[in-house]
Amino acid sequence: MDMTAKEVGFISSILNEDDTVLEYGSGSSTLYFSKYVKNYYSIEHVKAWHDTVSSQAQSNTKIFHSECFFLDNNIHCDYTSEDHKLKWQPYFKKVHELPCSKYSKILIDGRARAYCAVEVSGYLDIDGLLMIHDYTHRPKYHNIVESLYKKINIVDSLAIFSKK
Repeated sequence: MDMTAKEVGFISSILNEDDTVLEYGSGSSTLYFSKYVKNYYSIEHVKAWHDTVSSQAQSNTKIFHSECFFLDNNIHCDYTSEDHKLKWQPYFKKVHELPCSKYSKILIDGRARAYCAVEVSGYLDIDGLLMIHDYTHRPKYHNIVESLYKKINIVDSLAIFSKK
């Protein structure tokens, strides 16, 4: 689902020119939000889409492609399946290969969102914010994410968290 105007407005309002942002799932959000920050890193698992967005990205933006077992963009992670976890692992673990060790903001709007949230916990600045799009109507994420982060705000389907 696309972001609502309220979600875009909220994210835009908290970004600043000193921020280094990490995003899972690139697209129009990558191109738009990167205008407000110092550095913007994005992880994308669909190679053709990675190439399209990369060709339009600003110089402060780097989009990393992650190989993924699931080439069909409509396959969502099944959190009850160890097989799914293994198959999504190259995607959610890609953060460990990026050139940055801390992010002031992290936006998760790609696949395997709860696993991404777990994987990035050590990369979020102590006073940083984690945002997960399409969170409110996907309860399968809640126990996993809320075991590590404190929910501090909800804007439509966007949940905003701080470190516990």
